[in-house]
Amino acid sequence: LTSEGRADSFSALVLLVLVAFNLFLSAYSYETANEEYYWESKEIGMMLAGKENVLVAGIYSKNTIIVAYKTLTERRTHGEPLDFGYLIFQDREGTYYEGRWEQLVNDVAADYRTTKYEFEEENFVVLMWQKQGFRKKTEITEFDYVVVSPKEYVLSHPDFRLCHNFTRTAIYCRSGKPELD
Repeated sequence: LTSEGRADSFSALVLLVLVAFNLFLSAYSYETANEEYYWESKEIGMMLAGKENVLVAGIYSKNTIIVAYKTLTERRTHGEPLDFGYLIFQDREGTYYEGRWEQLVNDVAADYRTTKYEFEEENFVVLMWQKQGFRKKTEITEFDYVVVSPKEYVLSHPDFRLCHNFTRTAIYCRSGKPELD
């Protein structure tokens, strides 16, 4: 190789290393930015483990960790997870619920089986490409604890009070029910 060929190869190698470093740094920054939410969600999931009559409502990406820790902890301690309500909707423009998210949370907390909104109840994967939300089938008729994430969707139903106010999530307890530990 001529000296020009070596310089071009070296430049290509340096460029490749810089691109790889940039990709790594971007992924690391994204994970670091969301780390606080991960630990908060884990703590909430652990608090809810073993609690009955729980409704988790809100955005898919925010509630997956909460539900995972709740169900995995219950599976480990009880052999299977306890039944719970799970309402997931997409918080983006053009979705079926746009501008009605807070009202949706309040209506579902009052009556989980409400027909006021359209929900997919059979196939969770449909949530990824359709505009309607997902509502898990449950035998629970009245919830004692409602987790709302993001917490900007305030549960203003008169039967509930704010029990825990986390950075990005709020937990509401039914009046007369004890707070979570």
